[in-house]
Amino acid sequence: MIVPLLHQWTKANALFKPPVINQCRTIELKLTKLWHKAVETSLGKGNLARKNEFLHTLDTLFDILTCKCSIQLCSESNCSHSGKRENNSHIDCGCPREKKIPVLELEFIKTQRTKAEGQGSMQMGSIDYSETKKQIANAKKREQIREREQKKKMKKPSKERKSCVNKKLTCSSPILILVTEMLTIRRFATVSSDT
Repeated sequence: MIVPLLHQWTKANALFKPPVINQCRTIELKLTKLWHKAVETSLGKGNLARKNEFLHTLDTLFDILTCKCSIQLCSESNCSHSGKRENNSHIDCGCPREKKIPVLELEFIKTQRTKAEGQGSMQMGSIDYSETKKQIANAKKREQIREREQKKKMKKPSKERKSCVNKKLTCSSPILILVTEMLTIRRFATVSSDT
């Protein structure tokens, strides 16, 4: 049930995957909640206003994005960039970088979130292969950089480990380091007193 939904979102943009979109469990809970509302509405439970509200939500985007920040189109905010940029929208987002909506999709998300009955001004079409290739290549580069940085961190022993490594021990606990240093001092004291 969730696979076709995720496929549709990743078809729209390759960057639409966790953490930009919700985790699978959260999406399943949202779908279950929507399904229960549909069942209640079809059984005639609830008042007319609740039924109309539910029917209205069927025409809007099933939003699984983690970022819920407000998006403004340039035309709404009297922006000087209107029509001059590829992206005609702005977002004042305080979300962590990995959860932000891709800039390329801001206008689409805005129109889908606010569309009235029927179709919005933008519709999902076929895959933009050139843009998808770029996004996948950039994601691979970022992943390689992240892996290299992790390997560097693993190779560099900390100051605590260096002192233990010099003594041919492998420890990182400050207490163990203190004990080994005390033993070394004691050994040194016994060797010098013997001579």
